[in-house]
Amino acid sequence: RGGGKLRRAGSERRWFAVQLRAIVSIAWLNGVVAAMRAPLWIASYVTPPLSILIILKFVSYGRTMSFGIVGGLTMIIVSNGLGLLSDAATYRLHFKFQDLMVAGPVSQWAYMLGLALSGLLFSLPGIAVFIALMGVLGIHIYSAAEAAFAIAMLWAASAGLGFSLSLIFRDLKEVWSTTSILVFAISVLPPVYYPLTILPRYVGYLSLVSPTASAAALLQESMGLVDLGAGIRALSAALLVAEAVIFFAVTALKRSS
Repeated sequence: RGGGKLRRAGSERRWFAVQLRAIVSIAWLNGVVAAMRAPLWIASYVTPPLSILIILKFVSYGRTMSFGIVGGLTMIIVSNGLGLLSDAATYRLHFKFQDLMVAGPVSQWAYMLGLALSGLLFSLPGIAVFIALMGVLGIHIYSAAEAAFAIAMLWAASAGLGFSLSLIFRDLKEVWSTTSILVFAISVLPPVYYPLTILPRYVGYLSLVSPTASAAALLQESMGLVDLGAGIRALSAALLVAEAVIFFAVTALKRSS
């Protein structure tokens, strides 16, 4: 009986090691290696938020640069999170990579986490650019924990949304156009480049359904730009966590079925 427990424990450790190696390998190949081989993709997702930041500088005479930084960080993270919609759909429809993973020892959670982590790694150069701009502009983060939580949850929620949507499409051409529309819709229209507090109260609460609005509100508060109050702060955090969990769970259930 004791030998059986030891064998099971050893088997569980080996399984865990396989999943961990799969997560790291997928993240490295789809994140770091992809960025090194195609650096223009980095420029493609950094250019839009930088362009908006430049426009804000001239239109507002530099008064809204802090909100532009928040919007840029949010747009970069959500662009790479939703970019997994295209990656996951391409691997499933074109390369049949998903079928290979399912047939092997890699669990669906390891596959999803690896791809999600690759999106975060791919976004690091853009995040570094905006952090450097914060130093140049003298913009400070007063609550690092709140900022880190907002970034992590936005990454998880946008990656989960990308995974969920990737299972709907059967044509890659539709995927590419949909990704661009979604990135614009949830990173420019909601209160991302402007404060949530300027909206009517009921509209502000409704906008928090978008993960970008919730994350941007927390980031703005972490930089001392707004004071959300305990209620909106808690609601924003709860919505981000719930959306991340729900999107990943929906994806896992669809893949299982």
